[in-house]
Amino acid sequence: MISENPDSLKFKNKCKSYYNKNGFIEKTEFFYFENIVDGRSEFEYDSNDLLKEVTHYKPKDEMIGKASYQYYDDGTLKSYVFYGPDDNKINKTYCKYDDKGNRIEEKVTEFWSGEETDVYSLKLKYNDLDQLIEKEYIEENQEYYSKHIYTYDNKGFLIEQNISNLQLELTKNLKYSYSDFDENNNWTKSLKFQNDSLVSVDVKEIEYYE
Repeated sequence: MISENPDSLKFKNKCKSYYNKNGFIEKTEFFYFENIVDGRSEFEYDSNDLLKEVTHYKPKDEMIGKASYQYYDDGTLKSYVFYGPDDNKINKTYCKYDDKGNRIEEKVTEFWSGEETDVYSLKLKYNDLDQLIEKEYIEENQEYYSKHIYTYDNKGFLIEQNISNLQLELTKNLKYSYSDFDENNNWTKSLKFQNDSLVSVDVKEIEYYE
């Protein structure tokens, strides 16, 4: 996918993803100015096709971090830990679900002091179609709060996101439109607007395997 800044058509970011025979992503490469490698992420799965680890690299194979995933017996994600380049724990995220299996809360802790400390939590709400419609970001010290409201069209595409602060004042309005689609009705070009100004254009090319 290529992301393009409308203020400078020469500035383009691109990511390219590769999938294994089971349809799971195994590598993503990141580029800036379209063809200059900026890094990559590699994905590792267990024997049950559950994501086990994601390792992030900068150019020249410099490992900058990795995430390790833990699951409940039924295969639902329980938590994941992010490590720095020295294999030191940076943060851990705990996941909570509703009866339908939707993730309704994420609680994040950090290890900067050597001990696990609560930092912030995310609370998530869904509609009857299991689409995410609300996300609350709450810091433990209450110094920062944001609420994100999501709106979809009748095809299930995200078309608007409103972000407000603790006083419920609107701080950012994002709108999305989709201008091109492939034969499988997956979008191949989308436009993103912030407060009614175009801020990015995403172009996506999808290769299907028979």
